[in-house]
Amino acid sequence: MKNSSILFVLILVMSISFWSCQNEQMPVENMNTSNTGLLQKTLESAILKINVDHLSFGVDYDLNVHRVSNEWEETDVTWNDRIAGIPWTKPGGDYDEDPIVHHVVSSTGMLEIDITSLWTNGVPSNGFLLKVANYSLLENGKRIRFNSKESSSPPEVVLTYQVGRKKGVTFLVMGDAEILSESGADLILGNKDVLFAGRSAIGEELRSVIKFDLPEDTLPGEETSCTKTAKYWKDHLKGKKKDPIWDLIGGTDGDGSKTEFFNSGDNYYNIMKKRPWGWGSNPYYLLAHEYIAAELNQLAGAEFDSETELAFKQATELFNDDDITPKKVKKYKKRDEQSKQFYDFAKNLYKFNTGINGPGHCDDYKWKKGKKKWKEWWKGKWGKWKKKP
Repeated sequence: MKNSSILFVLILVMSISFWSCQNEQMPVENMNTSNTGLLQKTLESAILKINVDHLSFGVDYDLNVHRVSNEWEETDVTWNDRIAGIPWTKPGGDYDEDPIVHHVVSSTGMLEIDITSLWTNGVPSNGFLLKVANYSLLENGKRIRFNSKESSSPPEVVLTYQVGRKKGVTFLVMGDAEILSESGADLILGNKDVLFAGRSAIGEELRSVIKFDLPEDTLPGEETSCTKTAKYWKDHLKGKKKDPIWDLIGGTDGDGSKTEFFNSGDNYYNIMKKRPWGWGSNPYYLLAHEYIAAELNQLAGAEFDSETELAFKQATELFNDDDITPKKVKKYKKRDEQSKQFYDFAKNLYKFNTGINGPGHCDDYKWKKGKKKWKEWWKGKWGKWKKKP
């Protein structure tokens, strides 16, 4: 009788969790420069917004955006030096030769340039360089003039994340400077309210370098290595809300949800669509939901604690058994040993996915912090759910 009560409570708690957590954020993914696999699946777009306040007419300017490959300082940077006493590898800046954007500029006003490709090899922490591709064909004095960070209309970069993350997070310039060749090679021009690209009145090439205060390791507003519930992963399985971590299942390059789930005869997508809880339900699906959620959380960067690691390993062995299929597993029965085994593994994985064990849930609720703190919180907040700051 006691075991039946425990199982009933577990099913009840999981059913509540299944219908909750509607507004969860997406898992965090590292954005180190060495990480090229997950990055582009996280960032939806990066838009440079920069104002052209003057344009020497008579020609369309093919503006190139290059990723800068070496560190530089606004107060020191020149055509020859990137930091005081430390030269560029080659005069004019260290940057990737192949531009990530060609943008035709033919009028003044606010430019919005898609620079998402700058993130292909990680966060562009050294910023980017603006130059005119057809510089050598320009007449003297033909140039584009931009507002710098010292102006009343500084450049911005707007990063937009896929559904579930903050959208439209704006980053302001942390450094920008004009650099020019030949006679102006050693001029420091990081404190001007304008930037140039093109050709000066005496024939010098004008370029500009810009960098933003972008996060080095993680995306803004997130905790690292946190977990999401099975309900979250089910709700973010397809369509516009799809979490890109799904595509990492099975090491596939395409839709990971189509990967076959052990001996079930079904793929991950169909398994997650099955009813996982309730009297008369199949315990196979309850464990499968928690197992899949734990697998996805691990792929997103959350590390297993020892209890979860053991439960995940045991569940893997169980699912690999030829006799363990949805049709062969009995529906829930009181005191059934096979059902109890499924529920025990599911319970341990559930603790990991909801943040009771492991690194913690991404939207950790105070009521999960322990019985005493839960009572204090409930009394002080009159039962209103409140997220941790």
